[in-house]
Amino acid sequence: MLSTHAGSGANDPRPGPELWRPRHVFINGRADMNRRFLTAWVAVFIVWMLGSFVVHGTLLQADYARLPNLFRGEADARQYFGFMILAHVVLAGAFVWIYARGVEAAPWAGQGLRFGLAVSLLTVVPTYTIYYAVQPMPASLVIRQVVFDAVVLLLLGCVAAFVYRDRELARADRVVAHGPGASTS
Repeated sequence: MLSTHAGSGANDPRPGPELWRPRHVFINGRADMNRRFLTAWVAVFIVWMLGSFVVHGTLLQADYARLPNLFRGEADARQYFGFMILAHVVLAGAFVWIYARGVEAAPWAGQGLRFGLAVSLLTVVPTYTIYYAVQPMPASLVIRQVVFDAVVLLLLGCVAAFVYRDRELARADRVVAHGPGASTS
């Protein structure tokens, strides 16, 4: 199957599912997507780890300490920190991958906030609601978890959008959609 998706290189001879190919592979004849994707992945990973530390390691730490039957103690949790890093690497990569598939030639901040909200509604809200339904979690803690993690995801959406912002990308989309003689202003 040849790709005919606007922005992915309509003459791309490589077969394969469109799902695995970023939308905007070539800009000005060079592959820019891998660098941009990796930059966004690292940036989102760092901000996510910092945000999670602020939320769960600082703001909610005392609440978690009052629930020793539900959460590991600090010394025990250190033994599993590698899993926390691995989880955030996977989360950040998936977050950026999904964002990159839907990025539009539109203002980046609005796109980032919209994406962060969508991911929050898809992940944070239902996850903590389910935890509340199956574990003896205080409602006040669950509400703060939802609010704080949603704020982190809004920020992460803006980080991904910031890395993907580019006037040349929007101009390249217009040229592909309307032909090389189209106005790019």
